[in-house]
Amino acid sequence: MATLALSWPVAGIAADAVIGLSPSGSEHITAYAEPNAKSATEQMPVSTLIFPLPILQTKSGFLAVQLNGQSYWLRAAKVRVKRDSSAKCSELIASATPTNATPGVGGTGCR
Repeated sequence: MATLALSWPVAGIAADAVIGLSPSGSEHITAYAEPNAKSATEQMPVSTLIFPLPILQTKSGFLAVQLNGQSYWLRAAKVRVKRDSSAKCSELIASATPTNATPGVGGTGCR
C-alpha cells in the first residue's frame, strides 16, 4: 500500500482546510481530476492522508487539494472543512443604536 505525500507551501497552511471526511467513519476518499467529473480519478484510503489538507480552490461544490504533488478535486459534501473566521463584534457594537437587548450570548458573545 503506497503512502501519499502531501505538499503545500511551508510558510503557511491555507486558512480553509479539509480536516476529515463526512461521514467520519468513511475508509476511502474519492478524488477527481476536475470538478464535476463523471468518474473518479483515484480512490484513496483515508489512512494514507495527513490532515489538514489546505484548500487551494473551490468550484461547483468541489474543493481542490494537493495529494502526492498533484492537484485533485474532492466533493465538498464528502469532507469536513475548517473555515478561518474572526468576529468583528466590537465594530458592530460600537456603531449600534442602544436597545434593551444584549448583543451576542449574554455579555460574552463576542469575546
